[in-house]
Amino acid sequence: MELVADTSAFVAIYRNEEAAGPCAQALARATRIFIPASCRVEAALLRRPGNDFFEWFRRFTSIPAYGSADLTEGVIDAATTAARFYGKGSGHPARLNFGDCLVYAVAKQRDLPLLFVGDDFVHTDITPALSLET
Repeated sequence: MELVADTSAFVAIYRNEEAAGPCAQALARATRIFIPASCRVEAALLRRPGNDFFEWFRRFTSIPAYGSADLTEGVIDAATTAARFYGKGSGHPARLNFGDCLVYAVAKQRDLPLLFVGDDFVHTDITPALSLET
């Protein structure tokens, strides 16, 4: 199975949160994992003194199963639509932020499930990767 992975899944694994096991299993079972360009930038933003998440993320995603998902015109259009419908300020319960809209768009454009942790994407029409695991 191919999937798109959001930064939140990697953060859960790194911090050994409750969702770490299911996220790691989903990634291990995937034949191809697409990382939106926005997630790579977000991972860099999460870097703090004494916290090597960014370096861990770079090493973790350096194996051949991982690929980048570039911001094509189609992705940008889909992200704009997502922002208008699901974005903060839209009144929708998903309240997606800028990066979330880009991640959502990559998954929609590729017609792939999304691996994520949290309660934002569950309010959208995206197919969650973890529900496919059970």
